[in-house]
Amino acid sequence: MTTEKFSRSWQALGTVPIADLGETKLQLHWAAQIVAAFGNTILDPQPDDSQSNLGWIDELEALVSHSSLKGLSVGIRPGDLTLLFLTSPNTIHSELELSGQTLQHAFEWMTATYSKVSGATPPRPFSLRDYVMPSHP
Repeated sequence: MTTEKFSRSWQALGTVPIADLGETKLQLHWAAQIVAAFGNTILDPQPDDSQSNLGWIDELEALVSHSSLKGLSVGIRPGDLTLLFLTSPNTIHSELELSGQTLQHAFEWMTATYSKVSGATPPRPFSLRDYVMPSHP
């Protein structure tokens, strides 16, 4: 086995106090649900639920959904908690800073952006799955 493809250098993430990581993790977990909602609404359901999973795109520094047949996807950039609407290939079409926003606002933005870019309305409203999530304002 060669290690060449794994030989990237580490990226310093900063000096965040450990006490602040719980809040950060919770906010990112909720933000990731918005991205997963794209896959659950636009993509065909898969037996393993993989339509809702996210992958890391280095050049965007973001967790990104699978693409639709039209090459559209949604991502979340954890560094500044920004929602990204992407066109193929991983081109940022629109951004929404999530700080101070509600889930409802994010879903409305995603619906409007999807409709504008695709020329169609989503097959059903974007929404959270019925998972147990820790509460957060």
